[in-house]
Formats: sequence, structure tokens, C-alpha cells
Amino acid sequence: MSVSNVSGLRARVYNCLQTILDLESDLDRAGLADNLLEELNEIKGLINHTHTWDLKEADVLRIERATADFLRELEMPLSLRKKIGSVFRVQ
Repeated sequence: MSVSNVSGLRARVYNCLQTILDLESDLDRAGLADNLLEELNEIKGLINHTHTWDLKEADVLRIERATADFLRELEMPLSLRKKIGSVFRVQ
């Protein structure tokens, strides 16, 4: 596999991990961050090492699918929290 392909695979995994980390403040506001704290800390530790990983397309596809599934699972709790917050917000 070429260096360009390997770099692309690593970038895709990095993007998945960063996408999850970018949700941390939303998860915290929704009261979900505590439940995921250990996993979020694990991701924070891993993300800086993606440049050393030996990845294959199948690995990256599996990580991308897992990330998409995780985001779908969070969609409802986060949207409900936003609705509840907007109902009780002082205007």
C-alpha cells in the first residue's frame, strides 16, 4: 500500500475519533459525558498515535461504521436534551 493510501486511512480514523471528541461538550450538557468519561479519555489518549497505526481499509470501514452507529445512538438523547433546554430557557 502506498504512503498516500496509508496516510488517508490514518486521516479517516483520526477524523472519526475527533468527531466523537468534538461532541464532548454536548454530551456534558446532556448529562451523558460522565457515562462515557472513560471511553472519551481513552480516545484522547489514542488520537495522538493514529500516525503510527498499521491500518487496512477493512479496519477503517469498521471504525467508520461504529462511529456512525454511535452518532445515531446519540441523536435522540441529544435532540431531546436540546428541546427540553429550549422549553425551560428564560426568554
